[in-house]
Amino acid sequence: QDLFAQMKFKDEQEWSVFKGKLDRGVSINDEEYILKAFDGSEKWVRTSIFVHGARQERLVAMLDITHQKTVDQAKSEFVALAAHQLRTPIAAIRWNVELLQTLAEGKQDTEQLKYYEKISRNVTRMINLINDFLSVSKLETGTFATEAENLELKSFFESVIDENMPKVAEKSIDLRQHYEPEGLSLKADPRLLHIVINNLLSNAAKYTPEKGTVDIGYRLVGSQLEITVTDTGIGIPASEQPRLFTKFYRASNAQTHQTEGTGLGLYVVKQSVEKLGGTIKMNSEENVGTTFVVTLPYHT
Repeated sequence: QDLFAQMKFKDEQEWSVFKGKLDRGVSINDEEYILKAFDGSEKWVRTSIFVHGARQERLVAMLDITHQKTVDQAKSEFVALAAHQLRTPIAAIRWNVELLQTLAEGKQDTEQLKYYEKISRNVTRMINLINDFLSVSKLETGTFATEAENLELKSFFESVIDENMPKVAEKSIDLRQHYEPEGLSLKADPRLLHIVINNLLSNAAKYTPEKGTVDIGYRLVGSQLEITVTDTGIGIPASEQPRLFTKFYRASNAQTHQTEGTGLGLYVVKQSVEKLGGTIKMNSEENVGTTFVVTLPYHT
């Protein structure tokens, strides 16, 4: 206890939680904290504490990861800068392609229109990729400014569903909605919540075969809101599930099916859920389907 009493946390609330675990004899595995050194500098430390035996003996492992964090932040800042610089030329390309599409439609030039549509699809992919990079960068560097609003949940879900209806309709997917209760409102940042619901629904539609089923909705369980998205898609191999929320990771069967993706979507979802103060769990069986459950604290 004397050792821990000398540790000065930058965040007093983190220290309170940490001390509570120590007092209860709870083991800690790879938790990261910012500590203040004796010279006043701040250090990122990854900490593991294993409690053993009736005497509550502790094995402590602490690793200075300050350099790693500095490098990671520099990478994120570079990605954000590059993404911002790409936005303007990509927007110009999109505007010009839309103009060319309009001209081709007027001339009824189906051959040219076919190529313009291909360009337009790839421009949209590039814009989505840039937006993903920006979201990742802001979430990792702590520059994602949040502002909670009172959101009428059923309407919010329906607006996200409308965005994904072209893909749902194209594949004749049976989309089922459930809201318990219907008139519920939640105080949360709308952009973060949109990232979560939109990515999960988009993935469900993307990986569900034609005439499959997707269920989406929420229910209030005590002081928590449970958001679920279930599909009858390709599922995720059991051996690959632990890596699912890591950056740039895509399951092997997703790549085999040649579906488009960056490997950033679920990583961004997890980061967004945690910023909302919640957790995300997944249950999946290959060739059967996948269920994601997001649990958020319920605030009004």
